Amino acid sequence: MPTSVTISQASSNTPARALGAPTSNIDIHVQYPVAAQRAFATSLAPKTPSGKPFRFVLLSGAAIVRDQTTRLPPGLSGLKQRGQVEQDFVDFEAQNQEIWKSFVARPRMVIMPGSWVSWAIPGGFQIPVEVLGAALVSVAVSGEAEQTLDNAALTRLGRAAMAEK
Repeated sequence: MPTSVTISQASSNTPARALGAPTSNIDIHVQYPVAAQRAFATSLAPKTPSGKPFRFVLLSGAAIVRDQTTRLPPGLSGLKQRGQVEQDFVDFEAQNQEIWKSFVARPRMVIMPGSWVSWAIPGGFQIPVEVLGAALVSVAVSGEAEQTLDNAALTRLGRAAMAEK
């Protein structure tokens, strides 16, 4: 199982896991997003210009499992916990449509520029970190028709946003 690496430990040749491994760091993957949702829903969402809903982009992952009845191998329960967080964000939007819009970004492998992973992993299974960043900002600023954004959608949105600059 992968271990967490801090940003300062990551090099341009190492895939960074600054946000933790897919099944570890429940505080980062569960508690922080929920705390952010609570804080933003009470302090920012009611104050958006022109009464538009506040857009929250939850950074999740491609392997996350929303269906809580799915049986997973031992050690992968974190994938369901993170899936429950995704579902909670979707449900929160449904109950607060006038002030809140949830988006769930589900990238596959996020790669850093110059990483060996960029040539070792097929393109559809990866997304460059700068493309992901551009996609996340684009969705937060402009929104998107789809609520759950897979790797292909994130790549398309990120590249389009980067082409606009």
